Amino acid sequence: MDHLELMHHFSAVTTRELSVGPLAFEVWNTTVPQIALSHEFVMHGILATSALHLAHQRPEQRQAYWKRAAIHQNRALQLLQIAMAHPTRDNADALFVFSMIICYLASAAPSTADDLMDEIPLGQAIHSLHMLRGVRLILEAVKHWVEQGPLAQVLRWYPGHIQSNPTFRDPDTEEHFSKLLVFCSTTPNLNKDTEMDDVEIYAAAASSLRASFLKVESVPEGDPNTPPIWHWAVRLPATHVITGG
Repeated sequence: MDHLELMHHFSAVTTRELSVGPLAFEVWNTTVPQIALSHEFVMHGILATSALHLAHQRPEQRQAYWKRAAIHQNRALQLLQIAMAHPTRDNADALFVFSMIICYLASAAPSTADDLMDEIPLGQAIHSLHMLRGVRLILEAVKHWVEQGPLAQVLRWYPGHIQSNPTFRDPDTEEHFSKLLVFCSTTPNLNKDTEMDDVEIYAAAASSLRASFLKVESVPEGDPNTPPIWHWAVRLPATHVITGG
């Protein structure tokens, strides 16, 4: 019954929240569940995502749904490691689909079932960055197969295919990012206890964040190709995540 509740909620409710436009809805509502029937790690990813959505919608039961989400997430990641050891044409679409699921899990999931009330936001942030970095590794391994299959059109959702404006329309936004870049690059208090290589990594991360905001702003509102802001973390150099950890 546990699985049935989560699967029903995913199909009836969560897929609509994840979708921008009919193409995305078709992928989440039909293609992803079909792939999950043959790949257990995708199924556990779906169930974890659904549980997290229910935790958001039903705050009075949040901890119970968080626990269920953590169980499915941990199992999904265990099985993912096995699949990633041998990426093939047969599991490429499943790995690609799970790379999208990871982005939502990283944004909302507690890192472990015992860490539900974690009061250290930095620890959770680093955990999320590690998960998002996994998206890049998956894409690099299977992209050439996905481009030849039924999910090829989904690759357009990723911001690498989107041309962005050079600056923000709002001068205040441009000023905020300029200050962030200066802070990450030159703040004496930061440099005092930080190696110069680390400072360069932080500056690169800030630049990546700015680029993601620019890409989102460059796409008309409601366009199905609008990339989520969290893509900045997907593109982070591995050294940034290692430093953060």
